[in-house]
Amino acid sequence: MRAEPVQPASLTLAPVTVLWESSGLLALDKPGGVPFAPTREAVEGTLLYALARERNLQMRSLHPIHRLDTPTSGAVLVATDKAEAARLSAALRRGRVQKQYLAWVHGAPEPERGEWTWPLAESPGNVMRVDPSGKEARTRYAVLRAAGGRSLLLLEPMTGRTHQLRVHCATAGYPIVGDRKYGKGAEGQARALLHAWKISFPACDGTIVEVTAPPPQDMEEQGKGRGR
Repeated sequence: MRAEPVQPASLTLAPVTVLWESSGLLALDKPGGVPFAPTREAVEGTLLYALARERNLQMRSLHPIHRLDTPTSGAVLVATDKAEAARLSAALRRGRVQKQYLAWVHGAPEPERGEWTWPLAESPGNVMRVDPSGKEARTRYAVLRAAGGRSLLLLEPMTGRTHQLRVHCATAGYPIVGDRKYGKGAEGQARALLHAWKISFPACDGTIVEVTAPPPQDMEEQGKGRGR
């Protein structure tokens, strides 16, 4: 599969921001435009590589519970213990890991809240498409703010398909601002304005942990002067 384009500036990583940590599990704040995991095109510029170097860990000791696209910023879970990785992966499959995203999109969805349910399939070049024979994909959305031809959406993926939020927004007619692959192109943005805002998951003692990743500067700047 072809990796998404990476901005040169993203290859020099700042220290990894840890949002939450327990024995064997970390919630990281991934910068937008930075690849999450190594590929043939990028190794040293990835978030997992930076984490391994900072913690003096072997790459094989890092177990992603889920992933974020290169353009996407925000909260992502990584285990450093195989048993913890297996436990959280099982919780993810059972729907016990809940995620909420923020996205700036073109237009203003009507109605202001609802659910998109287009099934998705993969095309060549790591591009996803809506396909009746594809896998089930469900996304809940709500408009938080709308003005100036753009809206800030709260998105909740009820399934975990590749590029699900980006394709669903574009298919609904509200592409994410700055999305080069499914939207209107760069539009002067360094990345698609999609941010993994909150994630909740069961801790090893059964309690529910909720982690929040503050929206980065580019998300905040988009909202200036765009009140309801």
